[in-house]
Amino acid sequence: MMNTPVPQLLLEINSPDIWHWPFFLEMARVAREYHFQGIVINQQSLLAQLAAPSPRCRPADIINLSLARDHALRHLQKIGEYCERHHLQLWLQGEATPDCPSLKMKFPEFFLADNDLSAFIAWFFSESIPQILAVLPAVRGLRLSLATPDIADVDWQASLMALYRGVRAAGRQLVLRDYRDTTWPRHMLRDALAGLPGDVRASLKATELDYRPGFAGNPNLLNLPTNHKWLELDLWGLDYGWSLLPCYLLEEFRQRLLWLSQYPGCYPEAITVRIDWEWLPGLPLSASVNALNLYGLSGVVQDLSLSPEHMVHQWLQHQAASPLPGAELGALSGILTTSYEWSCKTPNLLGRVLQCRSQLPLNLEHALSLLHMDTRNANWAQSFQPLLPGDDTALGLQQCELISLENERITFLAERMHSRALRLLPGCGLQEPARACITGSMARAQKYSQLYTVFKYALMLKLRLRKYGQNQPEIQALFRRALGDFRQCNQSLETWFQHHGAEHPLAFASLLNTQQIAGLIHSLEHD
Repeated sequence: MMNTPVPQLLLEINSPDIWHWPFFLEMARVAREYHFQGIVINQQSLLAQLAAPSPRCRPADIINLSLARDHALRHLQKIGEYCERHHLQLWLQGEATPDCPSLKMKFPEFFLADNDLSAFIAWFFSESIPQILAVLPAVRGLRLSLATPDIADVDWQASLMALYRGVRAAGRQLVLRDYRDTTWPRHMLRDALAGLPGDVRASLKATELDYRPGFAGNPNLLNLPTNHKWLELDLWGLDYGWSLLPCYLLEEFRQRLLWLSQYPGCYPEAITVRIDWEWLPGLPLSASVNALNLYGLSGVVQDLSLSPEHMVHQWLQHQAASPLPGAELGALSGILTTSYEWSCKTPNLLGRVLQCRSQLPLNLEHALSLLHMDTRNANWAQSFQPLLPGDDTALGLQQCELISLENERITFLAERMHSRALRLLPGCGLQEPARACITGSMARAQKYSQLYTVFKYALMLKLRLRKYGQNQPEIQALFRRALGDFRQCNQSLETWFQHHGAEHPLAFASLLNTQQIAGLIHSLEHD
């Protein structure tokens, strides 16, 4: 490994609860406890909220908008003072081209039907953002999520340069974030950075689209060697279970950093860590079994030769009232580390994405669009093959066998984690909150597996009929039976929620939404 500096760790807070002081204090405690150097406050509409309204704003709106802005600025100033006292960096993150009703209310003159959007972006970048930074002296800098600008390239580059000058004149850093929407080409971050000085940071996801355990590293991490990198990790689990499901990640983090350390100029200057999500507040990572990843990350970052298993044992010891014996540590550690393979396989199909925000697809069309997303699992051999190709029946039938084997493996892993947790946890030395946390997580994993395995089996049969013809009586019969099993599993889940749902976070009923799943079953049957 190259001799590389240790990256800074920055805790990213997305929850709208950030505007409540007790919530911020709790997040700051988490940052200090887990040895983070700073905090990133990330709200999609943050810059729109902090921008001063135009004098041309409607009189009925300007008072309310000004009061809301003043309150937000005072809160951030208080946060900044706290961070300075406790030697924590403070960064802000928002959308580079925010699109929200409050922004249009604040600046009506820029959003008339015949106005050019480029005029607003030029003014917002050169005037409004520097004004925001001027009244928040503790803020180290700004990370902006780029989106495809609907303006001429020359105007976009000129606005970015004006933004850079304003941010640097205020003594702050500018970080541009590689955000991809449906129209976002892979080269646009590189093009934006190419027109700016080299001290602009590039912030990139560890995997190409959001964060998916087991997926290949983002190739853009190797394509921008002249800019300092920020690496984005999602520990909360936007695409792997909302912290409701277990997923051990320390060994994967270590391998990703070892991979980057091989390439000059590609090792991250900072690592930002998502621990919540603004659209589903009230699900703190600290209350999840995946807090293990938060605990171990600083150790992995400090020393890549450190055994992740050692960090797992340390975390377990912290959850115990007294020292745990070695055999017990090994057994409990095995439950947690098994969750990595389970999480990589369950919501995917032969290395392809088969979930949207961790949920099952809405219908057959949605499932097919997910399967054809331009991103691939690290399981190269399977994920780059065409799925059940119409002109290669032999390969398609082989893939059907592999899907069945994958389902068997998922079921085995989930049942093993759950049964071992039930057997080992009641008599172990962990404190009751930790025992309940692990047991609940493994029970939810079992339910999640049951739904996904019956869904994937039914989907496989559906695709087999579509690709190789409806005149397959045996497959038709298997498909009807599979739909019946899927429907029965969903009904059983509904009953389980009625009897045991109160023992789990309310959001689990949203993650496995039985009404939504019923719509998926109907689509498989009729579409």
